[in-house]
Amino acid sequence: MSTIGLLALTANLSISGLLYRHRQGDSQTMSVWLCTRNDCIVNIAVMIAGAGVWASQTPWPDIALAAIVAALGLTSRYG
Repeated sequence: MSTIGLLALTANLSISGLLYRHRQGDSQTMSVWLCTRNDCIVNIAVMIAGAGVWASQTPWPDIALAAIVAALGLTSRYG
Protein backbone atom coordinates (compact mmCIF):
# COMPACT_ATOMS: atom_id res chain seq x y z
CA MET A 1 0.00 0.00 0.00
CA SER A 2 2.79 2.41 0.89
CA THR A 3 4.79 1.59 -2.25
CA ILE A 4 1.84 2.23 -4.56
CA GLY A 5 0.95 5.37 -2.58
CA LEU A 6 4.51 6.65 -2.98
CA LEU A 7 4.53 5.86 -6.70
CA ALA A 8 1.18 7.63 -7.17
CA LEU A 9 2.42 10.61 -5.12
CA THR A 10 5.52 10.88 -7.32
CA ALA A 11 3.39 10.91 -10.46
CA ASN A 12 0.92 13.44 -9.05
CA LEU A 13 3.69 15.74 -7.80
CA SER A 14 5.25 15.71 -11.26
CA ILE A 15 1.95 16.71 -12.82
CA SER A 16 1.35 19.31 -10.10
CA GLY A 17 4.68 20.91 -10.94
CA LEU A 18 3.63 21.23 -14.57
CA LEU A 19 0.20 22.62 -13.71
CA TYR A 20 1.21 25.02 -10.92
CA ARG A 21 1.73 28.07 -13.11
CA HIS A 22 -1.63 27.48 -14.85
CA ARG A 23 -3.72 27.10 -11.68
CA GLN A 24 -5.34 30.53 -12.12
CA GLY A 25 -6.36 29.91 -15.76
CA ASP A 26 -9.79 29.07 -17.08
CA SER A 27 -12.24 26.82 -15.24
CA GLN A 28 -10.98 23.61 -16.82
CA THR A 29 -7.38 24.35 -15.91
CA MET A 30 -8.36 25.20 -12.35
CA SER A 31 -10.37 22.00 -12.11
CA VAL A 32 -7.42 19.88 -13.23
CA TRP A 33 -5.16 21.72 -10.77
CA LEU A 34 -7.56 21.16 -7.86
CA CYS A 35 -7.99 17.48 -8.69
CA THR A 36 -4.23 16.93 -8.91
CA ARG A 37 -3.64 18.82 -5.67
CA ASN A 38 -6.31 16.76 -3.94
CA ASP A 39 -4.78 13.56 -5.31
CA CYS A 40 -1.42 14.49 -3.77
CA ILE A 41 -3.06 15.11 -0.41
CA VAL A 42 -4.93 11.81 -0.62
CA ASN A 43 -1.76 9.90 -1.61
CA ILE A 44 -0.03 11.11 1.54
CA ALA A 45 -3.09 10.32 3.64
CA VAL A 46 -3.32 6.80 2.20
CA MET A 47 0.24 6.08 3.25
CA ILE A 48 -0.47 7.41 6.75
CA ALA A 49 -3.73 5.42 6.98
CA GLY A 50 -1.92 2.28 5.81
CA ALA A 51 0.58 2.70 8.63
CA GLY A 52 -2.30 3.32 11.04
CA VAL A 53 -4.11 0.15 9.98
CA TRP A 54 -0.91 -1.84 10.31
CA ALA A 55 -0.13 -0.38 13.76
CA SER A 56 -3.65 -0.63 15.17
CA GLN A 57 -4.81 -3.79 13.37
CA THR A 58 -8.22 -2.14 12.92
CA PRO A 59 -9.94 -0.59 9.89
CA TRP A 60 -10.59 2.74 11.65
CA PRO A 61 -7.75 4.69 10.02
CA ASP A 62 -9.16 3.75 6.60
CA ILE A 63 -12.67 4.71 7.67
CA ALA A 64 -11.45 8.07 8.98
CA LEU A 65 -9.56 8.69 5.75
CA ALA A 66 -12.66 7.88 3.68
CA ALA A 67 -14.61 10.52 5.63
CA ILE A 68 -11.87 13.11 5.14
CA VAL A 69 -11.55 12.39 1.41
CA ALA A 70 -15.32 12.67 1.00
CA ALA A 71 -15.29 16.06 2.75
CA LEU A 72 -12.35 17.22 0.61
CA GLY A 73 -14.21 16.29 -2.56
CA LEU A 74 -17.38 17.99 -1.43
CA THR A 75 -15.68 21.23 -0.38
CA SER A 76 -13.34 21.71 -3.37
CA ARG A 77 -14.48 24.59 -5.49
CA TYR A 78 -13.08 27.45 -7.49
CA GLY A 79 -11.79 30.55 -5.85
